[in-house]
Amino acid sequence: RGKDNNINNNASSASSCLMVESLSRGFAHRSDLTSTLLKSIKDTPSTGYHPPADIWLLACCASAPHNRPKVKSIFKSKASNGGFTSQLLRQSLSGNGVALTSLFGASLCDL
Repeated sequence: RGKDNNINNNASSASSCLMVESLSRGFAHRSDLTSTLLKSIKDTPSTGYHPPADIWLLACCASAPHNRPKVKSIFKSKASNGGFTSQLLRQSLSGNGVALTSLFGASLCDL
């Protein structure tokens, strides 16, 4: 039974890694996707709900150097007005280290 769980966890981690890489490349090359994401997150009121996926998507978007200043601005704004809380960051990052590994050097540490 333990082996089955390890196989499922490894497959899930691999799938998440591929998803993060695909999204990062998509945001690097598709300005329409980037604009839509940034507008959606920016327009969500501070009292609105931001799921952990918003943090992942912003990190994917910020992995492209030309997107980083816009993402950083939105991230700082959301953090200062209470839209991004420490609890949300913990939920986004906790247990997702393998999937997010490629983003730590590229964008997450800068945010």
